[in-house]
Amino acid sequence: MSAGLLLICEDDSSARFSPLSDTRPVFDLRAGIFSARERAARNFPDRTLAALVRPEIREWFAASSGLGCGWETLPPGEGAWLLNGRVLAGEDLAEALQKLGVGETLTVQGKPAAARLGPVAVDECRRRGGLWPEEYLKSLPAREGPG
Repeated sequence: MSAGLLLICEDDSSARFSPLSDTRPVFDLRAGIFSARERAARNFPDRTLAALVRPEIREWFAASSGLGCGWETLPPGEGAWLLNGRVLAGEDLAEALQKLGVGETLTVQGKPAAARLGPVAVDECRRRGGLWPEEYLKSLPAREGPG
């Protein structure tokens, strides 16, 4: 599996951050001096960052960020690491994510927060569509992480 892609995803809870998240992904909101996207980029400098965002901001975000947005922008036949955009990925979470085996989920307070998926799992998530594939991630082996 190519471990080169980190997909940061919005989930269904993004609406709870309205009106701040009305015009930007929830992971671009600042918490301290960095946004969750900036933290992910800093903690995973060797990964190519891509995003899954709500359809209404997708075109704008792709143009303004330069990131690939959407399942169809992921290279076919490659695996990816997924990160929920509401998770503030500090160094401790980054270390825990790097220790995941292919096909494992990292949970925070019992909810899927990140995962490392092989090509078949990425294709399954792509087929299902949507943003954060929580139900699929719940079916994978999980370990609790910091966050």
